[in-house]
Amino acid sequence: MKYASDFRAHARASLANHWWLAVGISFLAGLLGAEASYSGYSPFTYRYNYDEMESFFNSETFNIMLPFFIAIGGFVLVLGIGQFIIGGAIQLGYNRFCLDLVDQKESSINRLFSAFSILWKALGLRLVIGIFTFLWTMLFIIPGIIAAYRYSQATMIMAENPEIGIMEAINRSKEMMVGNKWRLFCLQISFIGWSIACIFTCGIGYLWLTPYSKVATAAFYREVSGTWFNPNYDQNNTNQFQTDYNNNNYYNNNSSIY
Repeated sequence: MKYASDFRAHARASLANHWWLAVGISFLAGLLGAEASYSGYSPFTYRYNYDEMESFFNSETFNIMLPFFIAIGGFVLVLGIGQFIIGGAIQLGYNRFCLDLVDQKESSINRLFSAFSILWKALGLRLVIGIFTFLWTMLFIIPGIIAAYRYSQATMIMAENPEIGIMEAINRSKEMMVGNKWRLFCLQISFIGWSIACIFTCGIGYLWLTPYSKVATAAFYREVSGTWFNPNYDQNNTNQFQTDYNNNNYYNNNSSIY
């Protein structure tokens, strides 16, 4: 069994000659709506002066600029909707890119857009995961966090198996994460030191931390799915990983929908 340090080491080896490509693709994926950014907190805060705000909203300047604010708000809304719609497919493409690096295969920016053929299925997967996680969170915050880990591998699974259905991807993820949720948490928390260091770079460091953490997570997926890269595999056999996955019997048809 591999540990967080093993996944990080594999990620560093995979990124050794691809750092700038990975940084660029991670940044673009985030702009296009994928969940590619490593979460962190900004060191800057702003304390609102509500008297000043009220004065501004009642001023002539605000009335003059109101159409501009409405236009900007409309643009941001449309942009957000667009990001959400295509973000699911971009996420799958980004997962494929990270898996290519883990598997020591050549990849390119085209990989980011390789899942647009299943755009609506990818959107559906994003919606269903979001709804299920929200429902668990309504019970209490802890079940919501557990649910997020339970469904965490669904986008990786669909990235490799675009022909499967939404619920099948989710159920496979649930089976795959049995006994592995804590391991994923330990992997994620192992980046906390780097995340704190990135704060002192005004967030610029996240450009490098994001691909590092995501490729390490892709390596984690390879291990828990039983499809860890083997250099003796026939590289022309694109079904090798799927065959290994099926042989490991991770999917259980009798599992509950949640």
